[in-house]
Amino acid sequence: MIPTPKNEELRMVASIVPKLPGLVMKFLWAYMVFKRRMKRSARAFKKGLIKNGMDKKLAKQLAESYEIDFSIRKLMKDQGIGIPGFSTIFND
Repeated sequence: MIPTPKNEELRMVASIVPKLPGLVMKFLWAYMVFKRRMKRSARAFKKGLIKNGMDKKLAKQLAESYEIDFSIRKLMKDQGIGIPGFSTIFND
């Protein structure tokens, strides 16, 4: 039997589907680690500014601007990636 393009698509989907849960978990773990490191670095930055004599209010503003607003939805929107139904479920 000669494989048709439809059979090839089914094989590709069938080979990817079992790997999806692991990939999603790895991605979520990396995301959580990134967010935690980002928050820690912003706190350390703010603490260093205050320690060196900067006003607490100004140090807080600078630390907040230092901490990147990292959002998966925002990143997808900026890249022009759309998943049907995703934008209607999670509105910014």
